[in-house]
Amino acid sequence: MVEAEGGSTHFMIFRDEVASKDELDRFGSIFAVSVNDVQKTHHHLYTLERMILLILASQLDNIVESVPDFSDIKDDSTSTTSANTTDGLKEIFKRVIGQPVRRAVETALDTVAEAAKIVQITPEKLDRLGVQVDSNVLLRRLNERMLEACLVALRNRTSKIAIFIDEIHFTYRTGKDHELDAALVRDLIRAVSKINRELGSVQAVCRVYAAIRSEYLQNPIIAAAELHSTLIGYGRELTWSTFNADFSHPMFEIGARRVDANLHQNMNGRDFMKACFANFTNDDAIDFVQSTWSKPRDMIRFLRTCKEMYPGKITLSQAEYRQVFHQACISARVEIETALTSFLTIAGVEATMRLLSDYSSRSLEKGNIGKIDEFCKSLNPIVKKEVQVGAFHESQTLFRILYMLGAIYTVRPVIGQRIPVMHSFHRGNPNPDPDGFVAIHRGVAKSFS
Repeated sequence: MVEAEGGSTHFMIFRDEVASKDELDRFGSIFAVSVNDVQKTHHHLYTLERMILLILASQLDNIVESVPDFSDIKDDSTSTTSANTTDGLKEIFKRVIGQPVRRAVETALDTVAEAAKIVQITPEKLDRLGVQVDSNVLLRRLNERMLEACLVALRNRTSKIAIFIDEIHFTYRTGKDHELDAALVRDLIRAVSKINRELGSVQAVCRVYAAIRSEYLQNPIIAAAELHSTLIGYGRELTWSTFNADFSHPMFEIGARRVDANLHQNMNGRDFMKACFANFTNDDAIDFVQSTWSKPRDMIRFLRTCKEMYPGKITLSQAEYRQVFHQACISARVEIETALTSFLTIAGVEATMRLLSDYSSRSLEKGNIGKIDEFCKSLNPIVKKEVQVGAFHESQTLFRILYMLGAIYTVRPVIGQRIPVMHSFHRGNPNPDPDGFVAIHRGVAKSFS
């Protein structure tokens, strides 16, 4: 661990709205950034770069004296010397040194919003000089100087710094909101790769890590940015979709590693589940995996539900386990309902959930509810009402949304094979099987039982 070597680790996460101050204080070294705050700057790339650089600068005690003298550099963007930039940059660094991640992020957003003020250029001065300042140039220049100062400060540092940025919010909507989020993901990748290249060029003991959902990379805005070579060269894809639905699945290791971190007791996933849940069998493990989306958040949601429902208990009975799992399934379904509100009216969401509920028993018993065309026909009454309020016009669109959100998947029996071919968006299949049968996700179906 970085901390064990005398270094520091910091986390930045993204959410729709910044949490309350009390909640942020509990995060410690984790700070939640409002996606809206970043997007409204209209300078995604430079805002994200500045956030990362100021988080890094906050950990460098020698950052102020490491600021180079820029007074002899001619700045083409203003036709003036940049003498004031040196002092201005020092003042910015003084605001974040030794401060929490929150202060660094807030300072980044503030300074981006005040780009002209940073270099002390007034509107009157601009009018007098007859100069038009490109804010992108101003932001880029100051970011470059921030980076240069950080590289100087890191030259003789031996303790490591790691910055983790956990996935940026990305809507499933079409149109402007979807494009804005795609641009944000694209620019996050650009910012992290650029900073890491510079850090690597001087062998600095610092790295920035960013988590991006692989399905986002299929968006045209991101694909057109030619980032795949960067991701292939420096990124690592983590996928759980190929693991068997049994005790070997990595989900079970999450709980085991938590025990190891807190109690220093080494155990594997099988040992953890058997210790925490009475008579937990391999069949239970298979059902657990098949009733989730094979994501880390599924296990984290489940463990959180355990703690909420049975605080202080170490081992749960079979009945208690079933109650916890059922409640975790309900929580997962509520997340899907919330995501659906981006596409449907409240009445439309409620009607869709009723339809899935009606089909759930049949899906669990028979493994599917019929062909895609049949299911789409059952969606027609919902879509017809949504058309009246300006929503989409085809049931196929709602079908693909439900598939994308993980509420449904497709299965296709194969002669001679016991297990049918399954297509699921969250297990690496961006498109449903056109010849498959529709099934309600087991977790969603169980939430209605």
